[in-house]
Amino acid sequence: MTDRSLDLLADLARLLKRYGAADFARLSAMLSDPALVGSLRSVLEGTVKISPVRPEKERAVEDYPLDPNLQVLRRKLTDASAFPHLRDLVDEAQRLGVRVPPSGFKSRQAAVTSIVKHFEHRPQGELALAVEKVRVGDSRGSLQEWSAIITNRRP
Repeated sequence: MTDRSLDLLADLARLLKRYGAADFARLSAMLSDPALVGSLRSVLEGTVKISPVRPEKERAVEDYPLDPNLQVLRRKLTDASAFPHLRDLVDEAQRLGVRVPPSGFKSRQAAVTSIVKHFEHRPQGELALAVEKVRVGDSRGSLQEWSAIITNRRP
């Protein structure tokens, strides 16, 4: 018996608990009829042919960078207070020497992924330097931002 068969058996046990023993007894009696079993078999086989089970989509390697420096870089780049707009990420990518497509990035995630991929195969020293260079958002705000808040002006 395979793991999938055991999962199916466990699902059947849950259904037994949900519907009760009487309904399962009636189903058992119905399944003892050879004509019903044959038609049920053909329906199930037809269903498998129509909608085959697709293997689960593998997660991209860039979603789980193993290098701690790459994780720190990804975290810094996804900080919305440091890079509130996509344009800010594009500027950061250019500053770090990452190739930016002529049409630009379509999303923040695409920009972050491109920057992280750029540094995946670079020497550790270069990666560490890039992590240090990436700016971090200031949660307290700058002096200009505070003065604009106090005087009700936009910077």
